[in-house]
Amino acid sequence: MTSCAANRRSRWAAALLLGVLGLGGCSLFCSEPPPPVYFPVCVTLKSSARLNWFRGGAHTVFARVVALSSVEAFEAAQLSVLLAEQPPFLPGMVGAPKQADIHPSTETTFSLDAVAGQTFGSVGVAVGYYQPLGKSKLVVTTKDTTTGTCFIVNLGEAGIDEQVTTVTPTPTPDD
Repeated sequence: MTSCAANRRSRWAAALLLGVLGLGGCSLFCSEPPPPVYFPVCVTLKSSARLNWFRGGAHTVFARVVALSSVEAFEAAQLSVLLAEQPPFLPGMVGAPKQADIHPSTETTFSLDAVAGQTFGSVGVAVGYYQPLGKSKLVVTTKDTTTGTCFIVNLGEAGIDEQVTTVTPTPTPDD
């Protein structure tokens, strides 16, 4: 009787051990890997010496930058709505917009990060020019970029330059 009871206990312990290892092993080895993280990113607004040029001089502009999970609502919105004193909430916006007065010959950098697990694949830039002759809003695609990448958007004398420069951080060697 004693050896039979011990045999049952060892089988039960072996089954329990295999079950724990099997469940733990599956949760450790069978789950899908987490999605890659591409945040934070930054957007630098680099202004021309002739920013918002009219009446023979350069002038300050107001700019708003917003992270976007989808771009349709941003692209469809009128500039006056995007730059309203009370920032709009548009479908596809992630987090609160960032804003600043941009002066001629300056660089202003905005850091954007995923909020509460939300991700974004684009950044919308809206700029209030007095007499825009070019673009006043632009969508920059940030999806699948390296963490810490910075996008430089040039603000010209009468509109946003469509050519965006991407600056990717250089990896540092491990010590």
